[in-house]
Amino acid sequence: MESYHDDRISFEIKDGIIYCTFHVEYMDYKLVDEAIKKRLELVKDGSYPMLSDLSKVKGISKEARERMSEEDGLIGLPAMAGIYRTKFQMIVISIYEMIYTPKVPSKYFKNREKALAWLQQFK
Repeated sequence: MESYHDDRISFEIKDGIIYCTFHVEYMDYKLVDEAIKKRLELVKDGSYPMLSDLSKVKGISKEARERMSEEDGLIGLPAMAGIYRTKFQMIVISIYEMIYTPKVPSKYFKNREKALAWLQQFK
């Protein structure tokens, strides 16, 4: 499996990077748990930096944030770049990172090309 798509989330491995796109405005525990499991299924024993497009996301539950910071969510993930669209999203991301310090290099961008350029060092 090189890709996975449904109406809530998509994954695709291309050029040594796993691309993740959330197609929802709100992320709950169930979605995040399923996303982690799908990503692990997709990467198998490999390791890929991830570009996560969060531009449609407007909110995330506390339980979902906690789930993202669990150890299995980091397997095969040397780094993560996120794409955001609004200043409000960046404020939410900053608060999240203050509470749940990233255990892998993480950086957020408004520009997709800059995010991909940053991820190149982790391939």
